[in-house]
Amino acid sequence: MNKIVKYLFYFSIIVLVLEFSLRMLGFSAYTTTKTVSNTGSENRYKLADSLGADLIPGRFLFSDGKTEKTLTHTKGSCRLTFKEDTDSLTKIILLGCSYTYGYSLSDWETYPYIADSLLTNFNILNCAVPGHGTMQALLKLKKILLSSKSKNPKIVIVNYLSFHDERNCFDKNYQSKFLSGFVRFEKKGLEDTLLQKKLPYLKANDASHEIHFMSIKQMKANEFPLKKHSALANRLSNFMANITTNVEEENELSCYLLGEINTLCSKNDIEFYVSYMETEKHIAKVLNYCGTNNIQTLDLSIDLTDTTNLNSPFDSYHPNYKANKVFAHKLVNGLAKKNIK
Repeated sequence: MNKIVKYLFYFSIIVLVLEFSLRMLGFSAYTTTKTVSNTGSENRYKLADSLGADLIPGRFLFSDGKTEKTLTHTKGSCRLTFKEDTDSLTKIILLGCSYTYGYSLSDWETYPYIADSLLTNFNILNCAVPGHGTMQALLKLKKILLSSKSKNPKIVIVNYLSFHDERNCFDKNYQSKFLSGFVRFEKKGLEDTLLQKKLPYLKANDASHEIHFMSIKQMKANEFPLKKHSALANRLSNFMANITTNVEEENELSCYLLGEINTLCSKNDIEFYVSYMETEKHIAKVLNYCGTNNIQTLDLSIDLTDTTNLNSPFDSYHPNYKANKVFAHKLVNGLAKKNIK
């Protein structure tokens, strides 16, 4: 009995030392990312047949308690850009996640809005939706092309980020994030809506790829005990998630999806580009795939680990207005190099 007590004492000391050391190095327990809160807004998102979520048309306000911002969703379920959607101008469609959508930013602060104001002969449509990945980009593009009453776009740009890999296959790591509060909304009505949401994901079989759907009720939290209270437990949880994740396979699924979007665009006589915001070392395999398959790319990259590029303090995850101005100018300059002005 004394030996057991002795070992438990030593174990406790080791755990406390490790916890203290990790805290001193800047690590912390798991916390949901700080973000903006709604003030008097209705729900901004809706269930979609295949997308999992889409935008509700309307004008909305949100605030962190200090700064009030405005966001507008058009009737076509796009984020407002500088020019009105019209067939008199050649269209460029942007698809992506909250980084392209411009989460926690006013309409005019988003890079699609800024780029649209700089391009004289083109009309940019921001069709990105928070929480979307490459899987939803493909599905939303199909929906746009099938339902569009106007001319097809001349150009489609899908903004790819490395964390889209886990979204595309909805691995257990992402399910845990989702269930742990990765989706951060305060209004009960929206939470109830999300509980009903079915999310699409891609699964590779021996000879094909299939789209499946997963409801919130089917998700499983694969969390390490005390993750939300201990830096050590949080690090162990991340370590376990990383060693159980097939990074190569998930990356290949993203490449497959980009290939499918490229094929869809080719069939509809649309120029296709993949834009990226991360440094090339983070997405080297996707860039290599694009190069091998003659998919054009646009470099919008900045240092996303630099907190001066993030919308801190009320949103420490998404790029701020300063970063979006850089994205916009890089996008316009990149298109200009391809004789698109």
